[in-house]
Amino acid sequence: MRYIGETCALCGLAFTESDDVVVCPECGSPHHRGCYNKNGCCAKAELHAEGYKWQSNTINKKISDADVDVYINCPRCGSRNSPENERCESCGAVLSEEERTSEGGNQTTGNPFLDQIMKLDPNENLGGIRLKEAVGFVRSNLLYYIPMFRQMFAMGRKISFNFICFIFPPVYFANRRMWSWAILTAILSVLLSMPLTISYFVSAGLENGGISLFSQSVNNAVLENSHMLSTLVNICNIADFVMRALMCMFGNYIYYKFMIKSVKRIKASAGDDAPAYLVRAGGVKPLNSLLIVIIMFAMTMVSTLAVQYLLEAFL
Repeated sequence: MRYIGETCALCGLAFTESDDVVVCPECGSPHHRGCYNKNGCCAKAELHAEGYKWQSNTINKKISDADVDVYINCPRCGSRNSPENERCESCGAVLSEEERTSEGGNQTTGNPFLDQIMKLDPNENLGGIRLKEAVGFVRSNLLYYIPMFRQMFAMGRKISFNFICFIFPPVYFANRRMWSWAILTAILSVLLSMPLTISYFVSAGLENGGISLFSQSVNNAVLENSHMLSTLVNICNIADFVMRALMCMFGNYIYYKFMIKSVKRIKASAGDDAPAYLVRAGGVKPLNSLLIVIIMFAMTMVSTLAVQYLLEAFL
């Protein structure tokens, strides 16, 4: 097979005689059939508009065989290039001086453990961004996230386990600056808790000698339909558990996709200042956790008052 020794454009693993290889009809990039089907398209699809054409890894091998002491890693595809090249020989991307590195590995990921113990390539592709860019964005808990993100890219893995996402998903997403997911899960949590909240206020009113947030007519109507309310509470509790379980399984993958999108956006807008912007835009922000709790409390109060108004209007 002509692709033995070449690597899959998606997972980066070398092909063997037993592999089923498919080739992109537009750029010629080879893929494992499973990788191509899982991705749904060519791994280099974003480069097609620029005229990208796949080339054999023999270009990189020639540079290594020539005992070149210094090479330049392409910022786009990661291929090695001679220091005299102005553009990548594989994908045609412009090569900048900052990509120059020694054969011994002067470039780092920014994390001593990843560099010295795991010996990771800082320019490894993680889905359109480099590993060192992911390290700069994630910043905390790298020993958990980086190996997992590498598997997600190489193997198409989406399911993992995130305990915090099960206990309190809005807090996890807000802490990692994913506000759209934080607000969405906060709204779902508040809505699914409303039947239990109504039941609590009615019960509290009875225990306090009739002093309740709701009027007596509403309290009587709720008590008369207590069986229906109990059923609704159970249904909402199950739905809330399912929502938390899904966030637990897919929360890390959601963060992985958020990281890829954020890094690409920052690189496109910040240019040479991108590393500094990545540090400021990524990492965790505990103050966001407190803020989302306050927002959820406000949502609960507003929803309760809205339910009170609707019940009194129709009963």
